[in-house]
Amino acid sequence: PPAASLPTTEPLAGGDIENTEQLLPDVQRIRPYWLPPAAAESLAANYGTEAREVLALAESDSGLRRCVGGTTTSLAEVAWAIEHEMAQTLWDVVFRRTGLGTAGDPGVPALTETAAYMQQMLGWSHKRTGEELHGVEQELGRFLAVAEPLRRSA
Repeated sequence: PPAASLPTTEPLAGGDIENTEQLLPDVQRIRPYWLPPAAAESLAANYGTEAREVLALAESDSGLRRCVGGTTTSLAEVAWAIEHEMAQTLWDVVFRRTGLGTAGDPGVPALTETAAYMQQMLGWSHKRTGEELHGVEQELGRFLAVAEPLRRSA
């Protein structure tokens, strides 16, 4: 077969892990004081070997050295999503690029804080920021409307 159709063994970004059992202890070992242990677990699970780079981003900007209110997602992860993963919408950051929406509704304060940061980074208008928040809140409402009956039946 042509070379272009041969399978590749190139790992995905952050997936070049030699010892998966050692990844979490390694991230916990380098975990900075401001990052709770549960957030380090999330960081290791979501970013693999790129967790160090996300933490380095926080070291370069002290404003990123905190978790988004009430969550285990650091503001550095939001910055990483924008700067390295081309996230341009709040929906993308909440549902695809970070763990913010993984476990359900992260809450209005977390969404507002994330949207405000994105507004600053991406130059959104107040109108755009409101639209982004509204869209994510609608999606969370749909998710919770479906998830609640499933929880009751379990």
